[in-house]
Amino acid sequence: MTERNLKNKSKTRTMRLNLKYGDSLIYESRDGFKFNILEDIWLLNARGNGNKINVSWMHRRNFDDETFFMLLSILGESAKNCSPFTAERYNSVAKHLPDVIDLEQIKLVWPTISHSNQKNLSGVFYIGTKLNFKRLESIYDFIQSNKIGSKSKMYDPTVGCYSDIEYDSICRTLNSRINELINKGFSLSRESRFGVRKLKTFGLTLANLLLIGIVRRPEQLASLKWCDIIPVGSSFNDPRLEYEYDFSELESLQIRICHIKNGAPFRQDIEKTPQFLNQEISRYVLIYRQEYQRKIKIRLEHIGIHLSQQEITRFIMLCPIFFHEALFKTNFNNKIELFKSVGEKSEAFHYKSLIASMQTTLPKSGFRSDRIPAEELRLSNNRVRHTVISRGVLNHESDTQLAKITGVTVDAVKRYIDLTHEARTQIDEKYLGNTLLKEAFSLSIKELKKMPEYIVTDEFESELGIIKNSNGCIGCKSTLGKPIGCYGCINFVALPNKTHKAQLIKAEQKYETNLKKGQEKSALDKLSIQISWIKATIDACDEFIVQQKGLKC
Repeated sequence: MTERNLKNKSKTRTMRLNLKYGDSLIYESRDGFKFNILEDIWLLNARGNGNKINVSWMHRRNFDDETFFMLLSILGESAKNCSPFTAERYNSVAKHLPDVIDLEQIKLVWPTISHSNQKNLSGVFYIGTKLNFKRLESIYDFIQSNKIGSKSKMYDPTVGCYSDIEYDSICRTLNSRINELINKGFSLSRESRFGVRKLKTFGLTLANLLLIGIVRRPEQLASLKWCDIIPVGSSFNDPRLEYEYDFSELESLQIRICHIKNGAPFRQDIEKTPQFLNQEISRYVLIYRQEYQRKIKIRLEHIGIHLSQQEITRFIMLCPIFFHEALFKTNFNNKIELFKSVGEKSEAFHYKSLIASMQTTLPKSGFRSDRIPAEELRLSNNRVRHTVISRGVLNHESDTQLAKITGVTVDAVKRYIDLTHEARTQIDEKYLGNTLLKEAFSLSIKELKKMPEYIVTDEFESELGIIKNSNGCIGCKSTLGKPIGCYGCINFVALPNKTHKAQLIKAEQKYETNLKKGQEKSALDKLSIQISWIKATIDACDEFIVQQKGLKC
């Protein structure tokens, strides 16, 4: 068909549909821009790149009027309710559809479409069913029954929910690491004139903890400023930014978080409900803020800028919590230039991409897994979110509450397939034992006992294991206490030929007693995890002893 004929065909169809549907062709984007779905280009906002959708490709296809209108309506509805990025993604993937959209045709083309495009087409047909296009219902049912990997990913040991052992190991490791940094302090060092590198390392480690603590994306953490954290009981509506925090372990903090939307201005959209930080993370934040402020003051005085206490507080409140090093390297000429460089909506000194820097502070080894090699276990905000929602559903929390906790929509929560208690707590003890065998006995017992730390004993003072670093036990939150709570910790090395079986019997008796008292299995998860770790430790010790005997033969 020539361009002229194509234009004539499009013009004629536009006239027919305008007469038939009239005002129902007018949509309004999420940002308040009105557009007619029969126009070739839709302007969705005024933010530059990515603010338009071009649907002119549809005129080159052999869609009948009904199909043409149906697809435009679906894309219009996505532009109305979704971000321009998502709407354009649906527009792009719709090009893969055949000219005749019925169940038989979809079945033919479905295997040829990539997995990511299948997922997006599922969204297109979902919107269509919500708009009551009846002929799409059977297609959507087919797609739902032929999803590739949607269910198994929740069980996938590399991208799905963490097992209890993995999640517990990550939390323990991060807490141990940050307490180690606190114990070392922020004193000046040769590596940095102002000791900023230590402050940066502490901040990025804290970011990893917050990733778990508030269940938000790294991009959201990167947008945080100090004005986003205030004591519980204070109000973010207070127009003053001169908040002063007294260092106190008893004080708890609250944090407000920004939604991150493609193409949206920086820090434009703030979540309605702040998140509360527990006392432990609040203490870490206060330690970090205190040192942050001290180092800013030292740096500014070094370049000849002297601020009052009120001025330094006002400046800090507008600075990023997780700062780029340029903050401590920029030579400001005076106070006016200093305060012009920051602002509540300013992106100055924020990370463009925080995730890569956060990963540099994670231990190369230390996390433990019951399903995959320990060195392959990674901290991922998606996996944290999967885990929190899965646990929440198991504990009968509402969809609304889980959406609020994790910052996703209620519909997103409903899509999660919860892992059963048995599936979450099932452990491959043989593999776990091999992992412990590989990690636990890389040092000789003589070397361990030479370490200037202390030995873990039972109630009869019988030796059970070695604590590699006593600083790693500072702030340990294990409710089970020593020695049962030590098994599985990266800071604990069990000694062979010791009475670990006695600890296993004690833990199993405690578990059975609590079950008989009517406690739910889900309430005994931590104890169940420790039982698994003790069993794996016993297997690893037995294997180690056998190997040692073999070496002596």
